[in-house]
Amino acid sequence: MPLDYLFKILVLGQSKVGKTSFVQRYVRGVFNEGYKVTIGGQEDTLPLTRAFFKNAHACIIMFDLTNAQSLQYCTLLKQAVDSENTSDDCLTIPCVLVGNKCDLPNHSVSVKDMDDFTSTMNCITWKNTSVKENKNIEETVWCIVEAIMERQPSEETFPLTRMELQNETYELEPGTKERAQRTLLQSCCSTGT
Repeated sequence: MPLDYLFKILVLGQSKVGKTSFVQRYVRGVFNEGYKVTIGGQEDTLPLTRAFFKNAHACIIMFDLTNAQSLQYCTLLKQAVDSENTSDDCLTIPCVLVGNKCDLPNHSVSVKDMDDFTSTMNCITWKNTSVKENKNIEETVWCIVEAIMERQPSEETFPLTRMELQNETYELEPGTKERAQRTLLQSCCSTGT
């Protein structure tokens, strides 16, 4: 019987950067400008939410490209995630830095800022997204999934894995881990897309 994987992926960031919208866009394919502030990984709830960071497989740390302060807060989040999820061999969980609202003008965060953060904080890459315009949402999630899959124990065979993206199902067929990874629709972990 084929196995499906269940991964715990954290989506963290300062209030109003688009975390809930990102999840809703990815899971349901919808965007709603009227979301209310939700409780999660923002500055006023960080002490409460650290317990939820445990046993995560990966994380998306999100900021608003038009708000440089929201990127600065990501440093605290990444440190908190790393402190709760460092493995015995000192590896941290895969993390992608996501600059949301790329559809808006007047970005206050530069490519250099994102490169510096990614390098300093040991993120696998950064992505610019527009949840509103559905830009780079699936690519970002695939990047995280690919990073998680690379960290799974090496085995001769790789169990069937299924993922639904906007009403389409993609399957990774049984076979070697490398063959399963090549089945992914695209290699999305190149820096700065």
